[in-house]
Amino acid sequence: IIAAQSAYNNGEAWLDQLLTYLEGNIDTAIDYIASRCHGIKAIRPEASFLIWLDCRSLGMSQQQLVDFFIHKAHLALNDGSIFGPEGVGFMRLNVGMPRAKLTTALQQLSKALESL
Repeated sequence: IIAAQSAYNNGEAWLDQLLTYLEGNIDTAIDYIASRCHGIKAIRPEASFLIWLDCRSLGMSQQQLVDFFIHKAHLALNDGSIFGPEGVGFMRLNVGMPRAKLTTALQQLSKALESL
């Protein structure tokens, strides 16, 4: 209870910094994918730090897409199909991480796409 009270009473500066950092991660991912990950369209989130990746133009089945991300890009993203039929052809990227790790993940994705 004390920790929750402290967060509510004293956490505003930390939250502001976190939101600014996450917005920077979103910008980094959106820009990187647009310029270097051809065949994938990143959709800017409206209220979270989870970016939907529209991978339909890659022409893969959902299972092929999941396998591509796991075995070629070495990334574990959320499979869009778990959100229903509208999610088929999509993957979901969580950018709530240190920017250096995000950059590494994006580089892995672009390198894997080059091998297609």
